[in-house]
Amino acid sequence: MPENQDIKPEKAVEKQPKKKRKFWKFILKLFVVLALVVGVAQYVLYYYAFPLLKEKICQNVSDQTNGLYTINFDDIRLNFLGRSILLTNFSMKADTSVYMQLKEQMAYNRAIYNISVANFAIKNIRLSSIFGSRHLRIKSIELIRPVIRLAGKPDDKHKGKYDAIHKDLYPLISNYFNKVEVKNISVTDGFFDFYKTVTDENE
Repeated sequence: MPENQDIKPEKAVEKQPKKKRKFWKFILKLFVVLALVVGVAQYVLYYYAFPLLKEKICQNVSDQTNGLYTINFDDIRLNFLGRSILLTNFSMKADTSVYMQLKEQMAYNRAIYNISVANFAIKNIRLSSIFGSRHLRIKSIELIRPVIRLAGKPDDKHKGKYDAIHKDLYPLISNYFNKVEVKNISVTDGFFDFYKTVTDENE
């Protein structure tokens, strides 16, 4: 009997490391499977969903502006956990011929702009405040090599410089948000001209 009592604990001790190894092997296999699933999902989203999303966004902008603006970008990345958006090589161009037609029809009496940004990142968007009080809260906006030029201005009594910030940008934002709060804006190698068009500079 004493001999049997000595053997049983040894067998129990030998089984514990094997159970631990099996557990860690299972965890490792689980992580590998999850990594493969995430990789395949990213591949499918980028090569199949991204072209459809880009086409939808570009078409929507053209429809909403009656063909006045067309946009384009190389890549868009959405981080739902970090509540951030990143656009690469974004551009928005105004069609001056459509602009002249709209002005003749008295359908548009605001300035138009040409915009290009190498990298445009909006980080940490507070979505809860948007739906409730229409208060847009953003932690930071990062612009790398942004260029914003006034492409056309309405025919009015104002001559020379056109105050597009107060006449166009503020009313445009107020249509969607009661308040916009941005804690930090980072601009690298930017150029902004909200007052004079290329035609004004040549005169």
